Amino acid sequence: MGSSEWTLIFFTLIVQMCVGAFFLQEILLPQKTQNNPAHQKLKYRMLLVLLVLMIIAVILSFFHLGKPGNAIYSFNNLRASWLSQEILMLSVFTVLLALTAFISRRNPGKSILLRFISILTMIAGWMLIYSMAMIYMMKTIPVWNSVTTMLEFISCSLILGGMLVVSLSGRLMQEGYLSKRINILFLIIIFLLVADISNSVYLFLQYRELEILQELLPGLGIIKTIMQIAALLVLLFQFRSLRQKKKLVHIWFIMVFAAILLSEIVGRYAFYASYVSPGV
Repeated sequence: MGSSEWTLIFFTLIVQMCVGAFFLQEILLPQKTQNNPAHQKLKYRMLLVLLVLMIIAVILSFFHLGKPGNAIYSFNNLRASWLSQEILMLSVFTVLLALTAFISRRNPGKSILLRFISILTMIAGWMLIYSMAMIYMMKTIPVWNSVTTMLEFISCSLILGGMLVVSLSGRLMQEGYLSKRINILFLIIIFLLVADISNSVYLFLQYRELEILQELLPGLGIIKTIMQIAALLVLLFQFRSLRQKKKLVHIWFIMVFAAILLSEIVGRYAFYASYVSPGV
């Protein structure tokens, strides 16, 4: 793989993580944050982290364009090109995210405008994920032209996004109000990890049928699955501790987050390496 493919891997993962994290933090930290300064600070910190990550993603997006200076011309083909729609929604989501952070800082209390912008940001985020997945669902590439591509992008958004939210929550995750929400988030992540492991096995069988395992390096699928299973076991243990109201060691979440992120990088590398058209 060339450098442009590596930037594409990190671009897609960062964007998906940010969309998932924004969606989940809006569910975890709704309007109740207005009466809790600690929640307000946490929410604003999350928004700033997401905004920085999205700026990095935008910069990375220019590296896999043939001529970055011509990116503006992609908006001329919005009706026929999913790539053009991805670029548009990337811009819209980033701008709305910045606007949400600005309003959240200036008016963190009850604000109809803040709620409205947040809803628009969530919609723009999922439209971005949809257009991103549709780019790869082409008839000329059988292994990509499947609903599993869409499901993989969505699950990746929620898993990485959820882990980012948990990691940034720190000690607040065991606070009364947040603890109940974190419990739900844990269950979502655990369920999605199980589904993702099943999808990894399915894709491995698909690659085997297409006889492209030599190009993919068979060990990649095994490495990803082992890392996911290890992360799943630690999450189950931490979830049990959370339910029993035991003190949690935050460094474990950081380590699990790093393991899951690394497994997604391996999986995304395998995804792009599986590029095989009929007759190639």
